[in-house]
This record gives sequence, structure tokens and C-alpha cells, in this order.
Amino acid sequence: MKLVIISDTHGHRPGLPDGDVLIHCGDFSNMGTVKDLVDFNKWFSSQPHKYKIIVPGNHDGAVMALGYMLTESGNILLIDNMVTIDGVSFYGSPWTPTFMNWYFMKDRGPAIAERWARIPDTLDVLITHGP
Repeated sequence: MKLVIISDTHGHRPGLPDGDVLIHCGDFSNMGTVKDLVDFNKWFSSQPHKYKIIVPGNHDGAVMALGYMLTESGNILLIDNMVTIDGVSFYGSPWTPTFMNWYFMKDRGPAIAERWARIPDTLDVLITHGP
């Protein structure tokens, strides 16, 4: 299984290599607008990879209300959940430590630890926006 992994494209639409699974690790958007999400969804959904996984980042606020648009286009949206593809498990966690006033952030300490504690001990690929 060949994975193609990108992140922090912030509105850019790079050319991508061939692969089986395309993964975007967050910040496809600049400001989290609906237009950003619609434009990204059109581009990402058109990619030839058999499977496409999205884990949002702190700039991807529109996902909070309109994430269904991504899944209706055949993409896999992972927010504190897992999917198994051809026997390989992928878990997505968008949470990052608080930085300014963005999205999918929690304060360091118990708040973010609670989110990260949801990550299963047994999985094959962990996808996060932040380290």
C-alpha cells in the first residue's frame, strides 16, 4: 500500500504522486471559510487515489459544521476515529495545543490529554495535524 501524505496546503493545490491512499493532515484552508472547504473538496475528491483521508487542522473551521460535504464526495473524514483499509488501520486526531483563536485546539494539560487519550494503543497509521 502506497501512502501519499500532505498537509498545510493552505489553499494551494499541489501536483501529487500516484498512490493508493491520499492523506491530508490538516490546514487545507487559509481562514476556515465555506469557500475554502468547497474549493478543497472539489480538488481533493478529483484526485485519482482509491482512498482519500482528511484529518482537519486548526485552520479548517468549516469542517466543524460542513464536514459532511467531504464524506458525501467519497472522502474519509477522521476526527477522533478510525478506519481500516485493506487490513491497515488509520486513526485521525486533529487536536493541537491552543495557538491564537483557531479550531480543533485544546489547552495543554488535561484538556488536550483527554483528546489524545482517545488514540487507540493498537493501530497502524496515526494521522495528526500537530505533533
